[in-house]
Formats: sequence, structure tokens, C-alpha cells
Amino acid sequence: MKLFAHVILYTIVLCCFDDVIYCSPQSTAPSWSKFSFPNPQVDTEICSHHGNESWLCDPEKILTAEQAAEIEEVLEETQNLTTCDCHGCVNETDKKFIVTVAIVPKIYLLKSLRSVTEQDLETVSHEFADYLLAKYQYGKCGNDVVLFVSRDDRQFSVAIGSEAKKFLTSRSLLKIRSEISVHFQTGKVYEGVLAAVTIFKDVFLLQYEYSAKVSFVLMLIFVGIGTCAGLFVLTQFYNFHRQKVLAKPKHERIVCVWGFV
Repeated sequence: MKLFAHVILYTIVLCCFDDVIYCSPQSTAPSWSKFSFPNPQVDTEICSHHGNESWLCDPEKILTAEQAAEIEEVLEETQNLTTCDCHGCVNETDKKFIVTVAIVPKIYLLKSLRSVTEQDLETVSHEFADYLLAKYQYGKCGNDVVLFVSRDDRQFSVAIGSEAKKFLTSRSLLKIRSEISVHFQTGKVYEGVLAAVTIFKDVFLLQYEYSAKVSFVLMLIFVGIGTCAGLFVLTQFYNFHRQKVLAKPKHERIVCVWGFV
């Protein structure tokens, strides 16, 4: 009985603090805390599918070894092919963009009396990504990106360093999210991660043509809105002026370019 009481107490302590496993009886998949999430360059046995240093951390092996290898290849290509204007970097090898991927089944959440909302999950997901970006600090001058994915929560977030933000702007991220969010919303982690890291690589290589497309579409929208607004103003002015002229006696009406008689 005494041993059983200690086990219960230990379980309560784990559930009440931000440890690795989320011990809710309703949870079938392990969940991870941002504080306990491993580093793929250090905790290789936990993160990697092959036990070596990696830029992908998948501790619960949500991906297959083949899928992980394909994603890691894109992450390596991103570093090998890209360059950034890092004035604080002494070595040329540091002047590369680094993309890291973190994948969990679920996000660790402290239970409360109220139910967890979609907004709660989005907030925690963003905090998870931001924390890992600050924790890893792979980029010497903000030339790094962290993609965080929570499979069962249907969440993904991107944390971006200061140098990387020059390429991955807020506008471009909206476009990218619209392209890849469907994968994560349907639980297709591999497809979503592969699409995301491939787009990031293309963006850093200036091969992703979102800027021109978005600008052209926005230009068309603004031109359309401006044209409609201009026609509306002209129509209102025409009607106002016509009513004003018609309100006068017929002999006082002035023949003008508008054609009033």
C-alpha cells in the first residue's frame, strides 16, 4: 500500500510539472514539453532514425526511416547550397541557412477545468517553435529556422531568425501556409514537412516565385477596388448633380456637357 501511494504521488508530480510525457488518461500518444524536447545535434539516439547528428528530431518515430532520410536530404541541401549575408560570421561555413524540424505526436498541456481550444493549441505551438529556435541557436546571426509539428493536434509553427526573416517575410509565410496547411490538417506529417522544407530551400535560393505572383495578384485586386470606387463616386456625383439641375425651373436649367436640358 505504501509503495502504491508513492507511485500515485510520483504520477501526480509528473502531471503537474512540465516533464516529457503528458500523463492524461485520455491521451493515447505521448506528448512533449518544449523544455524537455531533445536537440538533434546532441541527443542523436533520441532524435535521429540512424543515431547520427541530424537537423530532424522525431523522438517518437512518426516518420519512417525512408521518409526521414528524404527530409534530411533537403535540409542538408539547404545548408550546402544557400548563402546568407551574415556580417557576424567569421567562417564561410557559417554563412548558410539552417532549417531544423521538430515533430511530436502531441503537445504537453497542463490540464485545466476548461477545455483546450484551437487558439490554445496555436499559441502553445508557436511558443514551442520560438523556444526551440532560442534553445538551439544554430544560426550565428539569425540565419536559422525551426519548423515545429504536432501530429495529433494538427498544428505546425515556424520560428524564424532575424536574417532568415529577410527572405521568409510575413507575407510569404501566409502564402506558404496556404500551400502546406492542408497536409498537417489531415495528419499527413511527412507530406507537410517535405513540402515545407522544400519551399524554404527554394525561398533561400530565390527560386520560389511567390513575390511576383503575390504582388501581381495584389496589384489586380487594388486596381479592381480602385476602379469600382472611382465609378461609384462618379455615379453618385452624376446623380447628385442631375437632381440638383432638375430641381430648377426649366428655363433656368443650364445646358452642359452632362446633357441636362
